[in-house]
Amino acid sequence: MPTVEFFKSLPTIQRTDSLWGVYVLVLERSGEKPFIYVDSGTAGNVSIYARLHQYDNLMKTREWFSGIPKFMCDKTEYGWGVTHKGVLVSSPLPSKSEQLLLRALMLLMETLFTIIFWAIRSIKDRASCPWYLQQLFFGGLCTHFAIMAVHHYQQGL
Repeated sequence: MPTVEFFKSLPTIQRTDSLWGVYVLVLERSGEKPFIYVDSGTAGNVSIYARLHQYDNLMKTREWFSGIPKFMCDKTEYGWGVTHKGVLVSSPLPSKSEQLLLRALMLLMETLFTIIFWAIRSIKDRASCPWYLQQLFFGGLCTHFAIMAVHHYQQGL
């Protein structure tokens, strides 16, 4: 069963890395059960670093802005902090002709990691969870499975 220490041991991304990928955020507040959030960075020829940097801006300003889930901003308003941004899987930036296929693969992997680590907020879908929810040392913040967002990318086919 994964632990918060496992997520905090994952590699981070550097500004010079030109990668797309799936990442996990660890959110913590003193005396509280931590949370994790799984997402991906697959925006054109922009590195995952740019996506992760948006969370740094959120932590500095404590203000919501486009591209950051509203509930993440809500957590920061209540004193939660992003204590680690770990990369679960990455790939070099794809060529334009490879972007659609690699984006689909990253969304699939994001979905799988969300299920495997049970990073989902919902407990009604708990039958899909590979662990006993009561034994998890963290809560999930994802609101849906990434594969459900595929219709947004179908226009590029």
